[in-house]
Amino acid sequence: ETTLFLATHVLSAMVAAFVVLSLIVTFLKRKTKTVYYLRSEFLYVIQAGLVMVAISGFLLTGTTEEGTCVASVWMSSLGYCWILIPLLIRIDAINKLFASGKQMQRVRLGKYKFMLSVLGTSCAVAAFLLVWTVIDTPSVRDEFDLSNSP
Repeated sequence: ETTLFLATHVLSAMVAAFVVLSLIVTFLKRKTKTVYYLRSEFLYVIQAGLVMVAISGFLLTGTTEEGTCVASVWMSSLGYCWILIPLLIRIDAINKLFASGKQMQRVRLGKYKFMLSVLGTSCAVAAFLLVWTVIDTPSVRDEFDLSNSP
């Protein structure tokens, strides 16, 4: 059991390190055309979500206390929210681009509108998680195994 415990912690730490490394590389290359036109804040929000999911995976491999259980659920839910919402906003902008291409109009995705959408969705997810945590608090369940040995 300790080998599996150690292996999962090492794997979780490696994933978190790779995500942080990609965050650093994105920051260092923020002036390049690729990152500039992708909008660095878009990438930072996605990478922050990936960091949260990696940390929640690290918490899940640890001890199963009440605090770590709640924190892992919160971090994974908010992390996936921060990963998926920017992608959905980007897909919506692409759809508007193709729809407006018939009229030859320019489509812009404002930084304020983008951050407001991510923040609004994150607040809705956090409110849901808060209600869920208050109504259904985690509790310890004992598990018993039946075996043939005396």
